[in-house]
Amino acid sequence: MKDKERIAVTGAGAVSCFGTGVRRFFSSLAEGRSGIGPIERWDVSAARSRLAALVRDYDPARVAPASALRRLDLSCKYAAGAAAQALQASGLPCRVITGERIGVAAGTSWTGCLPVRDFLRGFFGEGMEGASPMLFPYTLPSAPASQLAILLELGGPNLTFCQKEASALAAAAHAADLLAGGSADAMLAGGAEDYSEVLHEAYDRLTALSPGRGGPAGSRPYDRTRNGFIAGEGAFFVVLERLAEASRRGADVQAYLAGAAVCHTSCGLHDWPADPAPLVRTMKSALEEAQTSPEEIGWVCSSANSTVPLDGAEMRAIGEIFGGRRRQVLVSSLKGALGEFGAIGGAHLVAACAAIRSGIVPPTAGTVDPEERQGFELVLGRARRTPLDAVLINAFASGGCLVSIVLKRAATARVL
Repeated sequence: MKDKERIAVTGAGAVSCFGTGVRRFFSSLAEGRSGIGPIERWDVSAARSRLAALVRDYDPARVAPASALRRLDLSCKYAAGAAAQALQASGLPCRVITGERIGVAAGTSWTGCLPVRDFLRGFFGEGMEGASPMLFPYTLPSAPASQLAILLELGGPNLTFCQKEASALAAAAHAADLLAGGSADAMLAGGAEDYSEVLHEAYDRLTALSPGRGGPAGSRPYDRTRNGFIAGEGAFFVVLERLAEASRRGADVQAYLAGAAVCHTSCGLHDWPADPAPLVRTMKSALEEAQTSPEEIGWVCSSANSTVPLDGAEMRAIGEIFGGRRRQVLVSSLKGALGEFGAIGGAHLVAACAAIRSGIVPPTAGTVDPEERQGFELVLGRARRTPLDAVLINAFASGGCLVSIVLKRAATARVL
């Protein structure tokens, strides 16, 4: 992107398996903690896998009135919390006023599963009389973005991206394009997701999840014994503005989005890419748009999720791009702590901003015996302290959607 088109991050919010707030979220990652644990929200006694990274310690009553909470589904409640935090941190008003156009770009993969189930139960059980009109709006993936616009009275563009595990990062890339083109003055960008028994049973039957019994269990990105992902949930949003305008109003610019690439590759509907070539192409495209060399990247926030094909492909792709460096690039995956889900790209954005401001690279939780790698240093066990001027974020989804974003330190960024 040209200087005049650089997009600033001026606020961030998180509702995660570690609780509410960015500070709690990032400090937990930096400590190497994992939010994955036994599922207690529903009965998993007959399931092959019994683990997930579910949201804890979140009270939506703090961000939405009781009248709204009675109708909102879980993903929208999560979204409301993260978006309110991001807007407050940005210093922007939560309501549209004259001359301001604030929009939403939200990514999600499986939002609406429980409302769909309950709506159809009523319809098939009692016909039209049993089909609740209150449930119907939440059967659509666009519910989080739409409800945020209603709750916060946002009058700008309203977009939903449903590209599986790359959804939230794709939303941020497209939000940046809208801002660069002048279609909005600010955008909430990120994603929201809730996990349910419906999805857990589907993934369990596909044997895609790491088993909860009969052998090693858990998310272990890049580990030799990895045997499937663990699902997660939560909501993560950032506020994006044009850098020049954010600087003029004296905003706390956490970082700026210097380049992005959204690509696609052919693979099975429920399979992750196994060929490193498209991943290389996506990362290189983002670096080229950011006018950034591999030498400038201090941390690669990896998409590795404890599946054999994706971890192997990304390992080879990172090695190809960064293997010629004088000093090895640091690489870690947050999915050992957070699991895999459609809003994970938003978590990557929030974490990358915090890492740039603090100079802390969080480790890869859960990984004990990593595969042999070349061309990069995998951060394990303890966080690494190092100045970070640029971070490369990856989100590579099952089905073939590929997104990479380059975040850079802003000259005016305040240190955490």
